[in-house]
Amino acid sequence: ICHIKLQYYYDYEDYQSFTWVNNGSSVTNEEANYKGVELELITSPTDNLELMFGMSYADAVVEDLQIASDIFIDAAPPFTPEWQFSGLIRYTWDLFGGGLAAQLSASHQSEFFHNARNLTAHEFDSYTDVKARLSWADEENLWNVAAYVDNLTDEDYAVIGFDVSGFYGSTQESYARPRSYGLTVRRNG
Repeated sequence: ICHIKLQYYYDYEDYQSFTWVNNGSSVTNEEANYKGVELELITSPTDNLELMFGMSYADAVVEDLQIASDIFIDAAPPFTPEWQFSGLIRYTWDLFGGGLAAQLSASHQSEFFHNARNLTAHEFDSYTDVKARLSWADEENLWNVAAYVDNLTDEDYAVIGFDVSGFYGSTQESYARPRSYGLTVRRNG
C-alpha cells in the first residue's frame, strides 16, 4: 500500500499565531501559507515482515509577524520542521503457542523553532529517535509480554521551550527522556 499526497497548499487569512514571551502568551491573526509534500509507504513483502516509511516536507510561513516594536518578519510557525522522516520494521513468527514480534522504529525531524519570533535561542536542533521492542502474545491475545528500549541511541534533544528572557535572560527548555528500558506484562479480559 502506498499513499502519496503529492502536494498540498493552504493559504490562511486568519492564521492564529501563538507567541510565548516571559510568563505570558499572545495569539494574533496573521496571513500565512503552508505548502509541502507527504509520502507514506506500507508494505508486507512476506507474511512475517511489515515495513513502513513516511516522509514529509513543509514550507510554511507566517507573513509580516511583529516580533518586537516596529520589527516585522516572515516567520516559520512553531514546531513545524521542514523535513520529517519515519520508518518501522516488524518481523513476526510463531513461538510457544503465540506470536513473537521484533520491531525497530525511528523518526527524524529537521530543526524547528519553539516560538513564532524565530530568534536563534528559540531554535531546536534536528534529532532522530530510535525505539526497539520485542513482544509476545498468546493465540487468544489473553497474555501480552513486551520488552522495549526507548531513545535507543540516548540522543539528547529538546522537545519544548519557553522564552523567559525578560525575567531570567534565557530560554527554558525541556528535553526528551534519556534511553529507557521497560518490561510490561498484561492480561486482557
